[in-house]
Amino acid sequence: MTDFEKEMARELEVSTDMNMVACLLTSQGWHDKAQADDLGSALVGYESKYGRAVLRDLEDMINEAIYQACERIHEGVEDA
Repeated sequence: MTDFEKEMARELEVSTDMNMVACLLTSQGWHDKAQADDLGSALVGYESKYGRAVLRDLEDMINEAIYQACERIHEGVEDA
């Protein structure tokens, strides 16, 4: 495997993992104790791999994106 292929594989792995983290963070399962425990356990694995700060930043970015979308809807902004 070339260096380029290794780098592309690493980028794909990180992208896939971050998408999974986003799914875990936005899951509706946080309202159920058993599911929340499972979600939390899954996040711990990603925290140990990438660091808590990265996951916290991703969660903040998700929340900001949701806030911005809500603001646009509230203000009546529509895309053509």
